[in-house]
Amino acid sequence: MPTPPSKFSLSAPKAKSFQKPVTPEFTWAKSTGAETYNLEVATSRSFGNTTVISQAGLKETSFKVNTPLDWDNVYYWRVTAVNKAGQTLSSDAPFWFTTVIPVELPGQARGPAITPDGKRLIVAYEQVPGKIAII
Repeated sequence: MPTPPSKFSLSAPKAKSFQKPVTPEFTWAKSTGAETYNLEVATSRSFGNTTVISQAGLKETSFKVNTPLDWDNVYYWRVTAVNKAGQTLSSDAPFWFTTVIPVELPGQARGPAITPDGKRLIVAYEQVPGKIAII
C-alpha cells in the first residue's frame, strides 16, 4: 500500500493578500507520498459551481494561470494531494486573495493605505507644497 499524502501548506498567493497580476502563479509545499495534485480556484468558499479553475493531475507544486482572472474580485483556492492508490489529503481551509485594479499614482502621491474593510485605497496627494488632498 502506498504512503498516504502528508500534510502540506499553501505558499502563494498568500492568504488574505491583494494581487496585482490577474495571472498569478499558485505554489504549495510538497506532500510526501503524493503522486499528483489537484488545484481548485473559485469565487466562493464553497467552490461548487463558482469554481473558475480546476486542474487535476498536476505533477509539480505550482501552477501558472494563463487565462486572466477578473479584476477586483475575491478568489478562494485549495490543493488536494493524491497518491498512487487514490488516497487524498487536502490543504487546510482554502486561502483567499483579492485581485486589485492597477492604479497609476502621480509622482507626488504619499502614504497609500487600504481601508480596514479592504475595499478602498486611500492616497495622500500633495498638489501644492504644504497642501495635502486625499484621493
